[in-house]
Amino acid sequence: MANRIKVSILGNTYTITTDSEEERIRRIERQLEDDLTEIMDSKRNLSSVDALVIIALNLLDQLDAGEEATDRMRDQLSQYLEDAARARIELEEARREVERLKRELDMARGQVRK
Repeated sequence: MANRIKVSILGNTYTITTDSEEERIRRIERQLEDDLTEIMDSKRNLSSVDALVIIALNLLDQLDAGEEATDRMRDQLSQYLEDAARARIELEEARREVERLKRELDMARGQVRK
């Protein structure tokens, strides 16, 4: 169910509609406010819009890096699954070979006894 949550950023209040829990939105609100304060304190001549653009660029860079890491992990997981499937096939083939050899051994033992 969508929640309507009011957040305050740089003294401005915004109402957002989200499926996220309020606690999560509050954490994001605090982080954004902290990041803005840090950037604006370090570079006094930046406007709030400039600071927001810097934050947006940083977040998009992090998102892109995260997506690349996710893609690499997904590829690695696919490779592991393929390797596991091959290993299962090889194991099944080895079991069949062991059973065949056991039958041959039993037949050979039977012929030796005769």
